[in-house]
Amino acid sequence: RICILPFEHLQADSSLDYLREALPALLAVAASRSEEHAVVDRQHLDQVLAEQSLTLEGLTSPDTRHRIGRLLGATVMMTGSFVRQDQELLITMRASDLETGIVSATAEGRGPVGQPGQLVSKLYRQLARDLDRRLPDLAPDQIDEAPAGNLHFMKGLGHFYSARYSHALAEFFLAAGDKALTEVSRLWLANAYMAQQQYPHAYLELIRLAGGGS
Repeated sequence: RICILPFEHLQADSSLDYLREALPALLAVAASRSEEHAVVDRQHLDQVLAEQSLTLEGLTSPDTRHRIGRLLGATVMMTGSFVRQDQELLITMRASDLETGIVSATAEGRGPVGQPGQLVSKLYRQLARDLDRRLPDLAPDQIDEAPAGNLHFMKGLGHFYSARYSHALAEFFLAAGDKALTEVSRLWLANAYMAQQQYPHAYLELIRLAGGGS
């Protein structure tokens, strides 16, 4: 059971702030496809932190992480940071064993700012290998194959995991206009509608995703 935290943005560049939530969201989507591993829902994490009078920034000490991990039923906590260097994005990821509080694997790499999916996939595989765990691999780099909708989809994920659901809907609608992203965008449109308890709209998007409507 894996807990993924928002990534730390190491520079004052608000144009990339959406990646704080979007990068870990890509990991969460990939891991959720595995039958052997589960990802802690972000709302569950926020709920446990609120009950413990903590914030994400408070998860710094090994003892605190171990306590929160035990409450969440998680065994691994994944964290990361990123920074823009010219036209490239430098990403660092870390996996910590929540039983011991020790960082057990790290991975770092760089790639084009506008195509983070391939870099996330590469670093994820490195972490899996170093952890000696059969973590699920990322799907083909579908998002990076759709540059026109890539930015909108990534921003949508960032808004969704920050509970800005109306903004997420707007971005996912724009991303759905790209054929390569239509299906995955409709899935996240449904998620955003359900988060707002707009169940008829969510149902309609799922019907469209299943091929029952246009």
